[in-house]
Amino acid sequence: MLGAVGGAATCGAVLAMFVGALSEQATASVLFGLFGLAVICALCAIGAFTVEMLLAGTGIREEVAYHRRSA
Repeated sequence: MLGAVGGAATCGAVLAMFVGALSEQATASVLFGLFGLAVICALCAIGAFTVEMLLAGTGIREEVAYHRRSA
């Protein structure tokens, strides 16, 4: 979910640059906000993935240990 929001924010930033170049208006704050959102979402997505992998690894190790004890 966070990766999708980060990608959408990046696309929005690119669109803002394109529209800003066409209309020659200052869009620095919009670009800063969109790229900032994209970076924050990307970092949060990496963190969420790390937590998910740690939880999955712990669960798998517990399951293997259980099956070894019962076998």
